Amino acid sequence: MIATIAPRMIAKRGPVHNEFPYMDAAISEKSIYDVLPYDRLSRMQRHRSGLKPFTGAGRRSRRQSLNLNRVSDDDYFRDLSTL
Repeated sequence: MIATIAPRMIAKRGPVHNEFPYMDAAISEKSIYDVLPYDRLSRMQRHRSGLKPFTGAGRRSRRQSLNLNRVSDDDYFRDLSTL
């Protein structure tokens, strides 16, 4: 398993970002968990989680994918659209 941890600072809001990809011969997966422990503008904790598993990575196999996402609030992408 490979973990990419890329902390990021949003000047007016605070630090954000983590992502965890996983790959083997048959399955690849990208798990995302972004957290902003305290958004200085909205005064609340904000987060996004996502899972993108893919199966059938071989040339002759069928490929299946699923994309699951969840955010902490309705304004998450509008306020933090660069993530």
